[in-house]
Amino acid sequence: MREKSGKKQGGQKGHSGTHLAVLSEPDHVINHLHADCQHCPKREICMMNSEVKEIRHEIDMIAQVDVTEHELITIPVCPICGEAKTGSFPAEIKAVVQYGQNLEALAVALNTIGAVSFNRTHDILSGVFNVPISVGTIKNMVSRCAAKVEEANTVSAEKLKSAHHKHGDETGCRADGKTRWTHCLSNELYTVLFLHDKRGHIAMEEMGIIQYSGGTLVHDCWAPYWCFTNVKHQLCGAHLLRELKGIVENHPKQTWAKKFTTLLLNLKETLNKSTVEKANR
Repeated sequence: MREKSGKKQGGQKGHSGTHLAVLSEPDHVINHLHADCQHCPKREICMMNSEVKEIRHEIDMIAQVDVTEHELITIPVCPICGEAKTGSFPAEIKAVVQYGQNLEALAVALNTIGAVSFNRTHDILSGVFNVPISVGTIKNMVSRCAAKVEEANTVSAEKLKSAHHKHGDETGCRADGKTRWTHCLSNELYTVLFLHDKRGHIAMEEMGIIQYSGGTLVHDCWAPYWCFTNVKHQLCGAHLLRELKGIVENHPKQTWAKKFTTLLLNLKETLNKSTVEKANR
């Protein structure tokens, strides 16, 4: 919704600019000498009197596999009780060879947050880290993570039912080779995502939140939302601005649309200022 400013893209003239910050103390230091000094027999003497003229940092990462061996130790005869004493493996160490929590977290993050397919996640982990991991194992990792957050989803759903306001939306996604719909309900504290084959009212009913809610439902005027009479309805400001922009561009004689746009933007700016002022009190 931004209007063209007429300025060129990128940093403007006079802008001081920003640079990458050094995250920590350097792990390696490399000295760069003049080419004539590299193999000079007097190099060590000169280095004693040298000084650092300029410093530059290069931030990089190392893709490295870390293997931990867990050994179960047994003491044949305890000097106190005279019995054998054997330790036990941590609860999370269940197999002779298994994947660690960091690797599992990375696989789940790639597939969910990164929206990388199971096959491509397998390619990345195998190619970058040389980890022999199957597509089925990655899928199981994602399923286990989903089971762990199920309770949090239930809590979020209950909180949204009683929330003063909530925002509804839906977006298409690809799953199992076909288009499905991700339905989203959220406010500033809670979010629930619900996957369904349908985009409309059937899916919203099966999500099981809106029909048990009160308060105000903010949405984009998609017709199925209006079927819910137990909530108040508010149209999304961003979608209103899009519609108004379309009227301004296609029906220039409708001068009210531009005035209405200005009114909405002024209201938003006033609300933002008020929120900041309350936070600073």
